[in-house]
Amino acid sequence: MSKWMYQFWSYGFKSAKYWGRGPREWTAEMLNIGHSLATSPLPNVSTPRASIEAADSRHRMNIVLAPSPPCRWSIHYNPVMKYDACRSRSRSPEQDPDPFDEESWRPWPNSEQTVPYQERLLDSLASNRFSNISTDSLPVAVPQIIKASRESTEELLEEALGFSIMARDFKLLKHLKIQLATSEDQASMDSFRRLNPLHLATTYLEGSKTCCSIVNELLLGKVEVNLNFRVASVNNLGHTVFDNLMINILKSHTSATPGLVDDSLREEKRFPGEDVDVCGRWDADAECIRALFSTGALSVPFAWKHKFCNTSVQAIIHCINLFDRYSYDVEDTEFFDVHSGLFLKRCVSCGLKLQLTPLHTLAIIAFTLAQFGTKDEDLFGMITVLFCMLAPGVRSLPSS
Repeated sequence: MSKWMYQFWSYGFKSAKYWGRGPREWTAEMLNIGHSLATSPLPNVSTPRASIEAADSRHRMNIVLAPSPPCRWSIHYNPVMKYDACRSRSRSPEQDPDPFDEESWRPWPNSEQTVPYQERLLDSLASNRFSNISTDSLPVAVPQIIKASRESTEELLEEALGFSIMARDFKLLKHLKIQLATSEDQASMDSFRRLNPLHLATTYLEGSKTCCSIVNELLLGKVEVNLNFRVASVNNLGHTVFDNLMINILKSHTSATPGLVDDSLREEKRFPGEDVDVCGRWDADAECIRALFSTGALSVPFAWKHKFCNTSVQAIIHCINLFDRYSYDVEDTEFFDVHSGLFLKRCVSCGLKLQLTPLHTLAIIAFTLAQFGTKDEDLFGMITVLFCMLAPGVRSLPSS
């Protein structure tokens, strides 16, 4: 069941990421389902046969091709310069796009783009073409799921918004926000807030192409959606969006585990969103990450990571500036006035909560980066983030 659900997630992610161009429907063959290095997770080593399978799985993990070492860096600019565009390789409109050759993809006709993304999700569940597992073998009745989903439009819209944020598709997110704003449905708005969209955007932050654009669209897009920033900036774990950015640093550039930053996460083996690299070196649909997890690996190898680099620093700082600007200018609140939910402890004598301010949190994250980071880590990125927090433009940093 979990394998089928992951295949559906892969379909939803891929469809959202490339919505409006390329293949209209991603089938199991296009998603390369069943062609990874392994098809089952790493077994528990409790029998001689399991020991052999585990050793074989670890061997396959060793031969997974790592992503290219250099990271990518996005540059923000206003497209005011006029130029003659270089036409890409032509392809006849009747010819199907090659799913493995992005240069062959063409924009969809307007008639195709009017079909809601949510409908594509339901259609894929009905056809099951995204999977190589028959729905008859599943312990759930898929037709009943489809029926319930059609009746719960607010939850279906929530799923669609979640995929658009995780896949970082700016146009799809904007289109879905229009649907949310025009529906004037309080249930849909409440469902969207429960999604914790700001935390989701910073969890799947990617600095090489989209950088802070998803956060910017959620906060300052032309289609206004009232998130109630004071409430939306803290999730059900008590983590602020600033905490989420700090977790992103540890997730992408250290060997630290989730239990180190929050005792409630001690059972977790990896941070959410590890399948997306903030430096753009791999993504959730990249063959290297899918092959890695198909071997039974629980997290991204530390050997794949590098120091807190320019790409990551730029994305983190841009998000901090956006959050501070929005909280101060739009909602008249103080972004850095909310205490952190990371490294939370209580006094053993009186039970008083010992909670860090954002500046203290930054210092602990810097220490953790130095302790669990790569050999070439120089903490220059952390100093840059500190300067950003102390800059005159960041108005809401309390005295710490």
